[in-house]
Amino acid sequence: MRLVWPLLLLFFSCTKYASFEKDAIVLEIKGVEMEITHLKELTWRVGQRREKVVSQSLSFIVDMPRLKPEDLDYLAKERGVDAWVVRIRSEKRPATQDLGSIYIPFEPTRTTRGIEQKMPASASFIIQYAAAYPSERFRTFKCPAFSHTKRLSSFDVEGKNDEFSIIIGQSLPYPDKLEAIELRPKAFNGGLSLTGNHFIEIAPFNVKKKTTMGPFKRIPMFINVSSEEEVSVPSCAGIRSEHS
Repeated sequence: MRLVWPLLLLFFSCTKYASFEKDAIVLEIKGVEMEITHLKELTWRVGQRREKVVSQSLSFIVDMPRLKPEDLDYLAKERGVDAWVVRIRSEKRPATQDLGSIYIPFEPTRTTRGIEQKMPASASFIIQYAAAYPSERFRTFKCPAFSHTKRLSSFDVEGKNDEFSIIIGQSLPYPDKLEAIELRPKAFNGGLSLTGNHFIEIAPFNVKKKTTMGPFKRIPMFINVSSEEEVSVPSCAGIRSEHS
């Protein structure tokens, strides 16, 4: 029992927080780290006898910036920053696509189940194939919509968990539809193919005004899906997925 308190003290003393100078006109939050972890493929058994396996989605976790409670209070009260907005952008040559955004408030919020939730230390995301995205019903099809027969064959987290800075500066309206983070992972529609690079970007945000309070910053780590393969599902040939 004597070892518990020293270990706890060591844990809390080793927590590394980002920092900034409060009297700066343009505030720069330095030493931010946002690691991407727990990347995994979610699969889907398909076919009239569920005899084949295809990919349904990729799931992963992103760490949020670590700031001291008093610094979060200062940002909210003095700078009008009371949340982070996080978006996912996919680069599938030659195009770049915004998959969507969520915001993560600093103050505790109540979920739909009435549970108070403080700002999480991390956020969970899922990038789904279009065949699985629209609803739970789509994910029960034996023969997926859009003739989906893809299986991810090569994917990984690339880049390093290097420190970077977030700038608090000019406010701009954010036109995209936003939802607050919830306890369950946030799902995004990745389209008919997930190959390409998937980037995480973050910006300071004012929830009430729906404005970003500085430019988006792309974190150094990203997800690379380098290849997919086609899975042959003969039992689904010529069958409409909505009747399967």
